[in-house]
Amino acid sequence: MKLIVSIFALGVCVCAQLVNAESANLTGTWKDDNGGVYQIRQVGDQVFWHMDMRPEALNAFKGTIHDKTIYGEWADLPGGKLQNSGALDVRIESDSKLVKLWSSANYGGSVWRRQEAAAAPAPVPAESDARGWTGTWDSKGYIITVSEDGEGLLMKWTSPPGGNTDPGIAHCKLSGGEASCEWKSDPEYKDGEKSGHRTGTMTLRLKDGHLAGESVEGPNDFYESHPWTAMKPGAKWPQDWTRHANAKADDLKPWDHFRPFVLGGNFVQYGLGTATPGMEVVLMNRRIVALAVLVAVAAPAAFAASDMEWALKPSMDVAVALKDGRYKIVERKANQALDLLKDLRNYAEKVYDGSEDLRKEMLSNHYEDWVNTKLLPSHFEAKALYETIKKTYDLEKGNVKDALNKAKKGDYGPADAAIARVNAFEADYEAQVKANEAKIDAVRKLYSRDFGNAKAALASFNAQPLIKELLGAKPKLVKEIYLEAVKTRPIEWAVVLKKDRKDSNDPRFGQVPRLVTIDDGGNPVSYRVIIR
Repeated sequence: MKLIVSIFALGVCVCAQLVNAESANLTGTWKDDNGGVYQIRQVGDQVFWHMDMRPEALNAFKGTIHDKTIYGEWADLPGGKLQNSGALDVRIESDSKLVKLWSSANYGGSVWRRQEAAAAPAPVPAESDARGWTGTWDSKGYIITVSEDGEGLLMKWTSPPGGNTDPGIAHCKLSGGEASCEWKSDPEYKDGEKSGHRTGTMTLRLKDGHLAGESVEGPNDFYESHPWTAMKPGAKWPQDWTRHANAKADDLKPWDHFRPFVLGGNFVQYGLGTATPGMEVVLMNRRIVALAVLVAVAAPAAFAASDMEWALKPSMDVAVALKDGRYKIVERKANQALDLLKDLRNYAEKVYDGSEDLRKEMLSNHYEDWVNTKLLPSHFEAKALYETIKKTYDLEKGNVKDALNKAKKGDYGPADAAIARVNAFEADYEAQVKANEAKIDAVRKLYSRDFGNAKAALASFNAQPLIKELLGAKPKLVKEIYLEAVKTRPIEWAVVLKKDRKDSNDPRFGQVPRLVTIDDGGNPVSYRVIIR
């Protein structure tokens, strides 16, 4: 039985080593590059935000930190015009800068910057004020209730099934913003080798919204290593999962006290109960798992075959789950990289199509010289970029598929290399496409302004009282009035008034002005008027 307990302990150590939270501090006010204002709260490895960019958008987000990346989901809330939702991965560059890695739907913000210093610790209550302390607190399933007790505080705490801390009580006195406590385990609590005769002292302080241990004396350091977080009124204690939910403690074998955690989106039966739902673990301590298996196999006479089976199962299940979990993360990152490359391909195609539409429009409006001298270099570049990105995407789809097949067999090198290669290509060519799009837009604006001025001159000419009179005369005097490119290199426009009868000698034609002038941003621009 001692050997079995050793394997049990090793299985716990593997999980505990893998689920450590990231050491970031993101709580505070942030702003993204679209102008949205975010109120962000970090609780351990969990990140929550509320974003306000009304009337356009209002949303909420919840994510989990792993390997300097926040994996989460967001949804637009009522109050904003947008009503979208999706998955969002955000890279933690520092405590003051976040960068978007990927999103399943279009999320406007891509860079977040802190607008203030990290949130200050909660104020320490005065010596005689216990209101900041009272209430219900939670630390990953360990619940503590604090109430006033005469001149001090009465604390009671419970442990979830499989927890390694006795339920207990403490009497505390407030002094200088600290609570000095004498604690003892519940005298009626007994479970296996545990007994209700443990005592000690501890000092607690309200710190960063937590009830944290400053110092602890006694046989258990739980109270110092597990700070409690205040629970909202009416909040429920997170329930614990065991294989025999209705069994009594004395009926359970050691592994029944284990709680499941989520690994790669799947429940794992054997793992430390403090793992966070949604956490995806990519590392594993193979030596510890191997050692657990080796020790069990090396002692065939220590226990019966049935005991061997349940003793090995925790470590083996964890090993399989960790392998599957790593593959799922690599697969997700590979698909994200391909999705980004596909989006870039579509973006490049859109830029090229827009350039082609502009080229055709300019040619139809006699801007041949402008097409040749201003547009074509950027137009050819847009075509080349699109074709290069399209061919690369088609090629990398096959490369990533082959790399993921190797990753399924445990060889992650090709997949990691493919992801890095695709991401680097995407980042480089996205910058090139954006620069090319800016050049095409510059030509589009010049063309729209020049041709727009000519059309404005035509409209101004037709709005003159004399021209309206000629257009409405009976019998008919004017056949049509139109713009004509009287010169194409460089382009030069004129307003042409065509008589209905070429030999018409109506004296009003002699009164038609031979020049029409418009205002172009404070600069006068004149166009000739030709009568035919």
